[in-house]
Amino acid sequence: MSVVASLDPVLSLPAGAGLLVVGVLVQALFAGTEISLMGADRLVLRARADEGDAAALRVLTLLERPARLVSTCLVGGAFGSVFAATVVTDMAAHFTANPTLAAAIVFPPIAIIFCELIPKALFHQYATVLAPRLIVPLLAMSTLLRPLLWVTEHITRGLSRAFGVKDGDGHAGVRREDIQLLLDTSPSADIQAEEREMILRVFNFSETLVQDAMVPLIDVVSIPETATVAEAIVLAAEQGFSRLPVYRKRVDRMVGVVTHSDLLFAPDPAASVGSVMHEVVFAPESKRIDKLFLELRRRRQRLAIAVDEYGGGVGVISIEDILEELVGDIEDEFDRRRPLIRRTGEREWTASGRLESEALKATTGFELPEGDYETVAGFVLSCLGHVPAVGEHVTHSGWRFEVGKANERAILELNISGPPDKAPQAVRG
Repeated sequence: MSVVASLDPVLSLPAGAGLLVVGVLVQALFAGTEISLMGADRLVLRARADEGDAAALRVLTLLERPARLVSTCLVGGAFGSVFAATVVTDMAAHFTANPTLAAAIVFPPIAIIFCELIPKALFHQYATVLAPRLIVPLLAMSTLLRPLLWVTEHITRGLSRAFGVKDGDGHAGVRREDIQLLLDTSPSADIQAEEREMILRVFNFSETLVQDAMVPLIDVVSIPETATVAEAIVLAAEQGFSRLPVYRKRVDRMVGVVTHSDLLFAPDPAASVGSVMHEVVFAPESKRIDKLFLELRRRRQRLAIAVDEYGGGVGVISIEDILEELVGDIEDEFDRRRPLIRRTGEREWTASGRLESEALKATTGFELPEGDYETVAGFVLSCLGHVPAVGEHVTHSGWRFEVGKANERAILELNISGPPDKAPQAVRG
């Protein structure tokens, strides 16, 4: 059938209406099929294919060549669109002397609503269910249109190369941004809070640096290399650690590590720790923890010393510290749980100097002002300009931060009290 060349209609109105429905359905079927196959859950299809589902296997095979899939759907949809537009033009000749103009006005809304929006929405919603059922007719159409598809694919490939587009550039797989968008837009019922947090931890893992995951040097339990094995055993038993960093003269000059097995099987308890210690891995504090993790596994080590640009030790990081960046805190029956903040009275708390701003706000409702610090101790040091003695305090917006414990290098504990006119906030355990 060709576009009407005269003003006289060729088809009766009932026949035209029937053919129009056929043309619309053909275009809608190809548009929906493309969305269904491209949006199907490949993990579900792979599981079905492993169970012997031939249709699921055909879908996965076709998805390995998406250009053929898209070409078939576009050509089939184009045929349906041209057929439907021709029928509409013929039907318009029953009512007007200018059927081409009438068809140009009437057909686009029909095509957009019934051939694109509705079928794509429906097929996308049931993509995984429909894809195996649609694959057989699509493959049949692909075989029927093979000569035409061969021509269109080669023309497309030639034009792509002319514009510098390499094969496969349009199908680079799922990007991080796509998953991030999925997390932001998916209902909470689809992705549990724990699952969402785990995915975000995985994303952040490759961007986390040693300095973000290490135990600061001030909190590290270490031992001088001149100490005896017996002294090291006592220290390890008191502190509950199976590994102790060993330093030479100064605590920031780490030279090795000694394990509990080194100490227990040492031939002479009076021998120095330096005689039984092992070499330790040194890692710049700016190194990414994913790379350090691989290095520790390759060298069969469980502990690394973080160093600054001058080579001085600034902290310690273990395999456990790295894994906790993925799964959260790992505790065993020997860990002594020490909350960073606890309530001591109405609008009063005792907090570790290492308590970070987010945790402080979540517990007390007070948000630290912006500054070059991350912890409550850093805030107090920034206000005072020196390492304070016990009893010194800082006030800000009605809140009082009094130093409860400190040494010559750092603030260890703070007593925090809030203004009485504010309602108390819930405490997180």
